[in-house]
Amino acid sequence: MIRLSVVICTKNRLPYFKRVIENLREDPTEKEFIVMYSEDDKRTQDWLKDQTDIIALSDNNTKNHTSIYNKGFKAASNEYIANWTDDIIVVPGAFDAGIEILDNDKKAAAVVFKYNPGGKTMFGYSYQIHREEKRFFLNFGIIRKSILEEFNYWNEEFPGYYTLNDFCARIFEAGLSIKPVNYEVWHTELVDATKMDLRKTITIGQKLFKEKWGRISRRNPRECEPREWELTEMPAEHRKLINKYLYEVI
Repeated sequence: MIRLSVVICTKNRLPYFKRVIENLREDPTEKEFIVMYSEDDKRTQDWLKDQTDIIALSDNNTKNHTSIYNKGFKAASNEYIANWTDDIIVVPGAFDAGIEILDNDKKAAAVVFKYNPGGKTMFGYSYQIHREEKRFFLNFGIIRKSILEEFNYWNEEFPGYYTLNDFCARIFEAGLSIKPVNYEVWHTELVDATKMDLRKTITIGQKLFKEKWGRISRRNPRECEPREWELTEMPAEHRKLINKYLYEVI
């Protein structure tokens, strides 16, 4: 039975995106694929035409990154949704482990995987947490669709960066939690035109976040500025499972 939808946004990254899809297909968890593609990216559109297991939706040239994800979330038909990108590789088994946690902890709004900050192995793998509160930041993970619906999805006032900061703050304000999953994802962290466009949203996102949630303070329980915590190495058995996908970065 399919219980997970994976929502991916992609633009002008077809070689990387194809590896992401190959990796997700190899993962044992049954899943629905929902891909938000750019109207300007004809190569990806042509490739998607032959992918019968993918629901492909146009971003209609929308510049608001958050609204593109929300369109994918609303199209998802399953109880759990993974917020994904076109440059992430997941260790097979991670999704099953995350779903098990959500099944057993009804106060968990979401789960999060370890990732490699900055896209470099030298930094190890880590969760991001919210300063001294040690609440986990939802970087790459799985969200309950019921929570997205209850919260009216991600806040589209945030066009990109700080969307997740705001979503995490609302989760914590509601008395819910984000739980860690002891599995890793590899984030290539591509720095290209797509990434640079997204980075243009940092200033406005930070301003909106501070206006909504108050002054950034280490003592503020609403603090949602993430940092890395307890960097670890990826276990050798996990690395073996994804080595073939780690092109250009080994």
